[in-house]
Amino acid sequence: MNFYFQSVEDIFSAIKERQLSLLKEVLATEGEGEARFISLLNALQRVYEENRIYLKPLVIDYHSSMFSRAYRQMLKDALKRDGNFPVYPEDSREYIILDSVMSGYIEMLLQLLDSGSLSMEASFRLSHYTMEYGTKPALQSQLGIRVFNSQHQI
Repeated sequence: MNFYFQSVEDIFSAIKERQLSLLKEVLATEGEGEARFISLLNALQRVYEENRIYLKPLVIDYHSSMFSRAYRQMLKDALKRDGNFPVYPEDSREYIILDSVMSGYIEMLLQLLDSGSLSMEASFRLSHYTMEYGTKPALQSQLGIRVFNSQHQI
């Protein structure tokens, strides 16, 4: 008898690979600006609901695991790229501060996604409003950190 999985670790690895693959598919959502973000968040919500049995423990409950950090980093990198954020050197003060802020936004998004208390469109609007009228002006006026490149569309 030949088994596909040789151990429990093989099963967990396959689940994690599948979930990262699904996230990559979601992050490949077409479009631009606000419409893209809303489509992306709705796709993320669908994937989360269909895979809650895996994603809740792997990403939400055990958020300090290597997998959870990788999952969050993929979301954060996509948000920075799609949001047209400037690229700062990783060891710079600007990078560290902006990365911390983005970590907070990703955490908020994941908690709202898990709770189901807001639609993904409402979550986007909350995040966007907070960034545009709170975080962005504070970073720029108080710390001199530019958050968006000049061609930012959202």
